[in-house]
Amino acid sequence: MHGVGHYLCTIVVLPLEAGLVQSWLPDELELAPQSITPPGTHPVNILFGDERDVHINIFPFFHMDYMEYAFVIPFVQWKQPKTACRGPFLFTPLLFLNKELPILAGKILYGYPKRKAVMTSVDGHYRVVEDGNLIISGDFQTTAQHPTEAEFNTLNSLLQQPDLSQSMFGPFVDAVFDWNLTPAKITARQAEIDIVAGLLPNQPELKQTVGGFDFSQGGVYFLDTVWTLTMPRPCG
Repeated sequence: MHGVGHYLCTIVVLPLEAGLVQSWLPDELELAPQSITPPGTHPVNILFGDERDVHINIFPFFHMDYMEYAFVIPFVQWKQPKTACRGPFLFTPLLFLNKELPILAGKILYGYPKRKAVMTSVDGHYRVVEDGNLIISGDFQTTAQHPTEAEFNTLNSLLQQPDLSQSMFGPFVDAVFDWNLTPAKITARQAEIDIVAGLLPNQPELKQTVGGFDFSQGGVYFLDTVWTLTMPRPCG
């Protein structure tokens, strides 16, 4: 049994100060070595997404459509691993969704820190509003540029890691989120983003213009894929 969904998503990759990113992890976790962004920094994946036809594979007649913004940290590992798998993992400290049922399912099954917001996406303009305040905006333009083999391998390494989360009952769990990138449609984008300060501890305002596949300095691409997500299992 596993989850399935069709994901239309703009992914912004930013290099942020490593100490700041580390502060968003639970005490048991630390940043793993990586060579994509410069020393002293660590990449984060910022997902401006539109989820469609999300369902459990054995219940295809019941599906959900919703919007999902996610702040995902790749290359995370255990400080003191209790199992053979130290990492790397993806860890997601922040998510916004616009519907209650997927929020509840994500919290109960995986412990994802999902929050409710009013979200819109019209003609490349993505907005997230919480408690009447605009907190996240993204304005995107698609290009015809596709990733080279090296660029594809880099974006694959930024995404295709086991997903680690802390369940609402306490223990950590992991799951395999298969992005199914090889047949996916991937094109570069130009983006102007503005994320208010304080959504994560000590997080500054993130107001940047970025584009293309130069992930060392900040990249943006559009992803159209069908993913699968396994059920959670104890980890660590």
